[in-house]
Amino acid sequence: DALFEICIEENSLEEIMQQSAQLAEIMSANPEFVKLLNAPTVTKEEKTDLVDKVFSGKINKSLLNFIKVMVERKDTQEINASFDFLKRF
Repeated sequence: DALFEICIEENSLEEIMQQSAQLAEIMSANPEFVKLLNAPTVTKEEKTDLVDKVFSGKINKSLLNFIKVMVERKDTQEINASFDFLKRF
């Protein structure tokens, strides 16, 4: 898992695990936010700008960048899959 590799490289596994659990809860509690990230009428730039506005300065920068890459790839399901993967550790 790419997010796990980032955690290991940066020695930030515990921090990112905690933050990813919180983000998973936020996303679960706000399905409209997830719908917006998946909306075909919203540009990639608008989506990544939104992610920046909501999370910048509040979560680990590598985690923020990971989320933005997944949004750009239209792979928001991978975000939750990566969060679930981290729960194993």
